[in-house]
Parts: sequence; structure tokens; C-alpha cells
Amino acid sequence: MKKTSLFILAAAMGVGAPLFAAESGSVIAESRSTWYVQLGIADPVQVPVSDSNILGFRWNFFHGASHDVTGLDLGLVGCTSGDFKGLALEAVNWVEGDMRGVQFGLLFNSVGAASYGVQLGGLVNCDWVNFTGVQFAPFVNYDAAFTGVQLGAVNWSKNLGTGLKFGLVNADENEFHGWEVGLVNCADQLFGAQIGIANVVTKSGRGVQVGLINAADMYTGLQFGLLNLIGNAPLPVLPIVNGNF
Repeated sequence: MKKTSLFILAAAMGVGAPLFAAESGSVIAESRSTWYVQLGIADPVQVPVSDSNILGFRWNFFHGASHDVTGLDLGLVGCTSGDFKGLALEAVNWVEGDMRGVQFGLLFNSVGAASYGVQLGGLVNCDWVNFTGVQFAPFVNYDAAFTGVQLGAVNWSKNLGTGLKFGLVNADENEFHGWEVGLVNCADQLFGAQIGIANVVTKSGRGVQVGLINAADMYTGLQFGLLNLIGNAPLPVLPIVNGNF
């Protein structure tokens, strides 16, 4: 009954007829219908079905699911199995493909492929492939690879990172190019600057470290702090200032 009511409402709004995405003469492996509007309570109680593309507006009371979504996305939990382009305002935003635009998640934002834009999360932001843009979350920002600005309690990149990180803890499992500002900054390889209470480069780097404790294994540059350690320097441990060139 609820599903029937939703279909009648959609038809009354002039969105009952789908726009077919296939162009004349093109070969498409799978055919999906494209709709201007999606309305629903919780998948599968929604119109259209989750395998459809949305070009315009998606609203769900609890949980909505679609393939590609372009436009405005409102509700509690929004799931996109393809790509998302536009503005998403949900408690949880979940995109399995690429994201281009802005995600505002009261709790959580997650993108399974590449992101280009802004993620504003009430708790956590995640991108599992590559993020380009700005991330803000009070707790954790996580990226497989990162270019841009991260602001959060914990900013964590698994692969190459480039840009600015500002948080309590900034961690890079691979290379980082740019500035890290936080209480604790840790990078596998650093090319830039670290400013904090404790700054650590576990392998190699080139740049400047400013903090109470600065430590690097193979490092070219300067350290300013109470205790400075450079594994390959002529004097590995010095107070106040240490350097290697």
C-alpha cells in the first residue's frame, strides 16, 4: 500500500515516466532508466527502484538506494551504487563509485572510488581510493590517497598525501608533501614541514620540523625543538637545533 501511494505521488508530480539513458546507435551493456525524482521510505519501498539513475532530486525518509545520482540528495541514509554528482545532505552518505560535489553527513561520509569536492562529516569521512578537496570531521578523516586540506582530530592517509593537515594527530603511511600541523605528526616520508609537540619521520624526508621532540631516520633539513634526532646527521642528537645537508 505504501509503495502504491508513493507511485501515485510520483506520477502526480510528473515523474512517473522514466527517461531512458541509452542514445540511438550506442551499445550499452546494461540498460537503466533515468528519473527526475526518487521518493521513498526505505529501499525497496521507493519509486523508482534502486537500479535506476536519478537526475534531479532524491528524498528518502529512512534509506534510499540508487545507481547514479546527479542533483540534490536529502534524507537519513543515502546509498549510491554508482557515481554521485551534486549536494548530499544526509545522516549517512554512502557512494560506491566517484563523488563530485559536496557531502554533508551528520554522522558519516564514505566514497568507494575517487572524490573531488568537499566532505563535511559529523564524525568520520572516508575515501577508499583518492580524495581531492577539503575534508572536515571532528573525529577521523581517512583517505587511501589525498590532495587538499584535512581538518580533524585524526587525519590519516594510507598512500601519497599532498597539501595541509591540521589536527590532533596527523598520520601518513607513505609519502606526504606539504604541511602537517598537530600535536603529533607522523609520516613514513616527509617533503615539507611538521609543526607540533612530537614530529616523526620513520624513513626519509626533506624539510623542517618544529616541536618539542623531532625525530627522523634519513633526513635532509632542519629541526627546532627541545630534543632533535636525525639518524644520518653528523651529530644525531642535539638540543634546540639540529640539521643535515
